[in-house]
Amino acid sequence: MKILSERKVIFAERFIPYFFMSYGAHIFNLMNFRRHIYFEHGRIPDMRCHLLFVAPPGFSKSFFMKQCFSEDFGILNTPTIKTTFQGSCTEAGFVGTIEKNKGTPIKRMGLAEEYKDGIVAIEEFTAITKVLEQKHSLTFEAQLNSALFGGLVKKRLASGSISYRTRVTLIAGTQIAKFDISGGLGRRLSYIYWVPSPSDFRKLAQAVRKERTFRWTSALWSSTETS
Repeated sequence: MKILSERKVIFAERFIPYFFMSYGAHIFNLMNFRRHIYFEHGRIPDMRCHLLFVAPPGFSKSFFMKQCFSEDFGILNTPTIKTTFQGSCTEAGFVGTIEKNKGTPIKRMGLAEEYKDGIVAIEEFTAITKVLEQKHSLTFEAQLNSALFGGLVKKRLASGSISYRTRVTLIAGTQIAKFDISGGLGRRLSYIYWVPSPSDFRKLAQAVRKERTFRWTSALWSSTETS
């Protein structure tokens, strides 16, 4: 929080702790399945906390995710926890698929397997819900539900079968007007819901104007003089 304060990230104290919580739950979940520390009814529970940040356009959804998970400056980006940002994703892209190359089956790994111990951040979750409506991804919701709770992904294709365990955590954002999620998928997510007040709007606009900076270098100065 001190780092974010030094970066002049407004509203960090209000929203960033939820990202910390999800990150901590992700790490504990990985450790618990490896070391068997915490049980519920004699079983190892799934302790992941997937987040969906619901807010109007332009109100820091992507900004907060990048402050936490960006490869360049994310405060929660570490060598031990892989993270990625995606715009949209099909069922094959998330679950994986098996393609044939000259008659030979070739497995294409999906996000849920590639980042099976990591965090996947999607800047606009509507891209996922739109994909769920497409004919080529009619089973995507069931696979997404399994991946986000329990983590067991199984799918049989004409070219072979896909089966693996994933502990991926999903963090995403969506606009209030586009907020439409079915019951099964909706129960897998925890929500940050922000309807900004006029005061919030003014504070955010002032912060953006105030923190715009440009760092000149000697090389840039020389090229500017030349042009």
